[in-house]
Amino acid sequence: HIVLIMKNLVFVKLGGSLITDKSKPYTTREDVIKRLCREIHESRKGKPLLIGHGGGSFPHVSASKYETHKGMINEKSWEGFVRVQDDAAKLNRIIVSSLIEAEENAISIQPSASCFARNDRIVEWYTKPIEVSLSKGLIPVPYGDVCLDEEKGCCIISTEEIFRFLAKELKPERVIMVGKTDGVLDSEGNVIKEVTKKNFEKI
Repeated sequence: HIVLIMKNLVFVKLGGSLITDKSKPYTTREDVIKRLCREIHESRKGKPLLIGHGGGSFPHVSASKYETHKGMINEKSWEGFVRVQDDAAKLNRIIVSSLIEAEENAISIQPSASCFARNDRIVEWYTKPIEVSLSKGLIPVPYGDVCLDEEKGCCIISTEEIFRFLAKELKPERVIMVGKTDGVLDSEGNVIKEVTKKNFEKI
């Protein structure tokens, strides 16, 4: 049964600035990606795992050019929407391929194909394919992507927003954020030693 199998579910986020060079458009940190995929393979030990990742330098150029985060603002917005979607998907294919090379059965999950948002928040997502994939031992790999938005026309949904929605549905045991910062920071830039149920809302 899916619920039993997902009891030890772990979410892992690979930060966009960690897996790409943000100073060079469309440039991956290939050595970092390979090392992370190898470490994931060595440490997984059969646990159900979902890996999300940011877009880094891949969709950043087109997203900035078309101001996709603002929604449908002019006649070029749909062109921007599809270009950002294409750029984000290119990085996802690289991550999924690297996981497969590391002997993990990873599968791409394209949020823009199945999510629907309202003011930058996901409100609908048919998650059964993700649940079944997890139950079969596959690693679903969603990523920061564009999304149709009933208020703005379109929006950009981050990996954090994806995890927020999926955590309600799938209830992971742990969420691991892998990035270039030392941890979760407060408003003054200090590392929060531990994120708990008590301080989560405040953060």
